[in-house]
Amino acid sequence: MTGANIDHKIAMQKAGLGIGWLPRPRVKELLASGQLIEKRVTEPRQPISLQAARHADDKGKALMWFWQRLVSDPAITGWLED
Repeated sequence: MTGANIDHKIAMQKAGLGIGWLPRPRVKELLASGQLIEKRVTEPRQPISLQAARHADDKGKALMWFWQRLVSDPAITGWLED
């Protein structure tokens, strides 16, 4: 199923208009409330590896500000933990 963005895809699945993979952090409350149901598949999807890197010797203030927010943002860390 395709949608204009992930929010549209979630809304279509909530309305019963299709099936498909959704990122668990985005739908865990919908699963808990029963608005969506999780189905097991015979061949699970492979995990996605996320990586971030920077030069260790680059200590510019703007980069350090961005890096600290990136590694402490709950939206990012939530994806990494699940």
